[in-house]
Amino acid sequence: MNSTSNQENQYLLLKNIPESKLKAILDLYGDYQKIYLYVRFVIFGVLGTVLIYNLGFAGNNYSISDFNTIKTTMVIIMMCFVGLLIVIGIKAYKKQKIVKTALKKASIEHNIEFKPLKKEFNRLVRTSFKGPKI
Repeated sequence: MNSTSNQENQYLLLKNIPESKLKAILDLYGDYQKIYLYVRFVIFGVLGTVLIYNLGFAGNNYSISDFNTIKTTMVIIMMCFVGLLIVIGIKAYKKQKIVKTALKKASIEHNIEFKPLKKEFNRLVRTSFKGPKI
């Protein structure tokens, strides 16, 4: 019985926000969370590139021109991955800012303090979506 009363009292501040607004904020959060999937793809791409390099090229003897070509190609590929991570990071920051602004507007409209509301929202998204905090 104690756990059900805890679950009912767990999101007291979020209950003050209308369900439609909260759903809109959670939809914005869903867009923010999807960006992290792309980060995983980039990380797997880096790991795959390193694996291919180590299995296919490392340890073999090449002429200096072939070696320089391989090295330059690997540097360019890794720089592309770094560039992708930077672009993804900028997009994630913008999406996070949009979610935070929407939550802040809701807190002002319904006279709720922002910091406790943000903590409660973070708790909700961590338990429900298993996603990052805002």
